[in-house]
Amino acid sequence: MRIRDIRCPSCGARLHIDEDIMFCQYCGSELEVVEKKQITINRNSYSRYTNDADVIRAQKEYDVAMSDEKQQNKKRITTIVTLLIIFILLPVLTLGSCSIYNSRQRNLGKIQVGCYSDELEGESYHTAVEQLKASGFTNIELVDLNDDGWFNQRKDEVKSVSIGGKTNFNPKKWFYPDEKVVISYY
Repeated sequence: MRIRDIRCPSCGARLHIDEDIMFCQYCGSELEVVEKKQITINRNSYSRYTNDADVIRAQKEYDVAMSDEKQQNKKRITTIVTLLIIFILLPVLTLGSCSIYNSRQRNLGKIQVGCYSDELEGESYHTAVEQLKASGFTNIELVDLNDDGWFNQRKDEVKSVSIGGKTNFNPKKWFYPDEKVVISYY
């Protein structure tokens, strides 16, 4: 028990404590002594000091670093994709342009019919000859199928046309102007 200087609340005289109840020897006031119990709890406590400004600054620096890294990654990916596109498209475009050039060279001096083979069938052979001459053909041969009987109602009608021996052709097909064109008609 710890003792300290105690004074009488009535007269202010210094008191000496012997028991739980006592009297002031100067004024006679009765005083009750109540022992105050103190509980001491020993705790192992750990306190840490953090500077919020440093934490925020570090978070911002981290965010900026991550943002920079993301931008660098985007640039790398964009560069890689661009290079892949270039390396894939360049040969394709080069081969395509060579193919177009070769096609032009291959078809140099050639002509196109301008129609399908079956479009000429059933027309007057005079019309077919004029159309083929207009396309640029120079070697046109006519074959009369000698169907001059009274039953023939298809007079001068084209039965078939062959160019270079081919009877099936389209407007995009290329031929030499001097290839043999045979028009068979009734």
